[in-house]
Amino acid sequence: MRVRAQILELLRTSGIDRLVHDLPDAMFVFDLAGSLIYANAQLTARLGVSPENYHSPFGSLVAAEQRDEVRAHFAAVARGETAHYTNAATLPDGRTVRVQVTLMPLLHNDEVVAIVGMARDIEELEASREIRSALESRLESILNSISDGFLFFSPDWRFTYINPRGEAIVQRPASELIGRSLWEEFPEAEDSGFGLAYRRAVAENQTVTLRDRYEPLGSWLEASAYPTPDGLAVYLRDVTAEEDSRLQLIASESRLRSLGALLDVAHDAIIVRDPHHVIQYWNAAAARIYGWTAEEAIGASARDLLYARHDEFDEATRRVFADGHWRGELAQQTKWGDTIIADSSWTLALNARGEPETLFTVNTNITDRKREEATLLRAQRLDSLGTFAGGLAHDLNNVLTPILTSAQLLAEQEADPLRQRLLSSIESSALRGAEMIRQVLSFARGVESRRVPIDLRELLAEFRELCTTTLPKNITLSITISDRAKNTVGDRTQLLQVLMNFAANARDAMPDGGTLSVSTHSERVGRAEAERHQVAPGRFVIITVEDTGVGMTPATIARLFEPFFTTKSAGSGTGLGLPTSLAIITGHGGFLQVYSEPDHGSRFQMHLPSTAPTSSPADTVDDEDPPGRSNGELIVVVDDEKEIRDATSRALKSHGYTVAAVGNGQEALDFITAHSDVALVVTDLMMPVMDGATLAASLAQSSPGIPIVAISGLAGNADRADVTSMSAFLAKPFSTADLIRTVSHWVSPAKGDANG
Repeated sequence: MRVRAQILELLRTSGIDRLVHDLPDAMFVFDLAGSLIYANAQLTARLGVSPENYHSPFGSLVAAEQRDEVRAHFAAVARGETAHYTNAATLPDGRTVRVQVTLMPLLHNDEVVAIVGMARDIEELEASREIRSALESRLESILNSISDGFLFFSPDWRFTYINPRGEAIVQRPASELIGRSLWEEFPEAEDSGFGLAYRRAVAENQTVTLRDRYEPLGSWLEASAYPTPDGLAVYLRDVTAEEDSRLQLIASESRLRSLGALLDVAHDAIIVRDPHHVIQYWNAAAARIYGWTAEEAIGASARDLLYARHDEFDEATRRVFADGHWRGELAQQTKWGDTIIADSSWTLALNARGEPETLFTVNTNITDRKREEATLLRAQRLDSLGTFAGGLAHDLNNVLTPILTSAQLLAEQEADPLRQRLLSSIESSALRGAEMIRQVLSFARGVESRRVPIDLRELLAEFRELCTTTLPKNITLSITISDRAKNTVGDRTQLLQVLMNFAANARDAMPDGGTLSVSTHSERVGRAEAERHQVAPGRFVIITVEDTGVGMTPATIARLFEPFFTTKSAGSGTGLGLPTSLAIITGHGGFLQVYSEPDHGSRFQMHLPSTAPTSSPADTVDDEDPPGRSNGELIVVVDDEKEIRDATSRALKSHGYTVAAVGNGQEALDFITAHSDVALVVTDLMMPVMDGATLAASLAQSSPGIPIVAISGLAGNADRADVTSMSAFLAKPFSTADLIRTVSHWVSPAKGDANG
């Protein structure tokens, strides 16, 4: 139906329908399948044939013996030829007449689209010559008005006709060409592709079509040559504009391929999508970053493919359509299910009508950078926390020191059981406070450790013993040690601390009882997993602690290692146990994995390298049996805190020492200069006027034989070079026993002899 409509429209626009309406001959148009498309009024008037009954050119109007001949003519015309034949037609009224028929191809854009037929009664031929002349004139008018060039050549290659469009194409007027030889007027054509095509059409008696550039005219031409009994008909089109566009397109495609190759070496993902976010271009970097190949990504929706959070994507889309450009950070997903952070730049391109046409996107994977920034920020927060905690710890330890020593002194002198219990409670609270301060400092400033070989069987045996007093009777402890994972390297005390933290959490997670399982195994950690956990690849020992408790939600797991975060009731925990445990494990060059679900228990897996470098800082004072009473040796106590001076003095005096207490290093130096019998100096490190380190340096010059015990509320001061050169170090708050043991170690007769 579409072809029929197009042909009818062609007849209308070309004026053929108006031309043939009044012709004396019957005229009809068939499509290439032989169906009637158009017939003028003369078909009925002259031949008595109704168009409604004339469905085929091979029907009853054609004598049976001539039907095959007519079909052959019809087929020849469909190939572009013209057919003339005489047919004995039996009309509907019974008359038999001889009809002369002419069939011609109807062309559109150099293609045969239909077959035009004309039929006339031979008896009326002479009468219609005048009419025929008029028809030819009108047909010539039609040929002169068509958009294609139309040329006729005689058998000896002379121009017999050329329409105006043909004149324009060959750039010569008809007056100069009619009757002249094609090869004489256009000698270059004879050996060109066009000349060869024209000769082949005549030689083979078939239609030949050619598109080529004809340099003498500077044009691209498309020619269709149709051989006829009278010579050669040629339809000629100037297709220079089309070819120029095609060549420009080829050049553009070549440039695009070159640009695509350049874009494929870029490190950033470059994505082009239409206004509906359908992906049209996907470079090699996008394939590397996201995992999908170009074949997989092109045609897919960028919104569904890359974004789990549509709200962020939709907001960026709103902004880019409003402003033409947008840049920001977006969370995106990969083919492997990972989430990455992209620094994304969007640019909107408009068409000639100002409508959105294309979205250009450049995405830079900044996941590692964001992770590093988070690590740096955490380090900065911890550094700030360490600075704050250090100052706080110094002050608190100074407060706790006199409380602890005073409580211990009173306990030694007190016989009343009730008062003994009260003093014991004070002492325990002070020690607990000191331990809390130590945990804060350990977490904030990092955890230092000794690396020595550890037999896990011995470590877990000690752990089992400690659990007997820590775990209630309704919790069953199960320990399994693999023969392939029974040894590791690390700090025994710190690893035991981690295990006890896990056990305490498991206890709290199983208020109605359950099972706490501890096991070991060994496995190799490859490069990819090692990079993910920021450790060195190699063989690791894994200690697994698993409970059957209430479990944890994903939200709780996400905050598990935040300082001071706890799910326990107020006063039941500091929120530093797990962060400190993580710091210990990380300090050992390992990593921690946690698995938990609500109502399905929790599992902590501590990964420790099977080997590690060793270091063992020397102890300040060897463990000794508790000392006896002194011989009244003179001890100088130096501290700017009066309560500490008094408490330390009382503790020393209670064990028979003579004590001189002063408030700063300068006062101590003046006193020692005036008294030659000073046996030992106990000095704080942080004091006004003259601090402890300066005092020690001065005494090394003036009184080199006097031992110096440094005391400080900051345990980290033990590592200072000016402190390690002193005789010993005590971290506040210290017990009376530690104080007396350290002092007696350096002022005993044996030590005194050794020091001269």
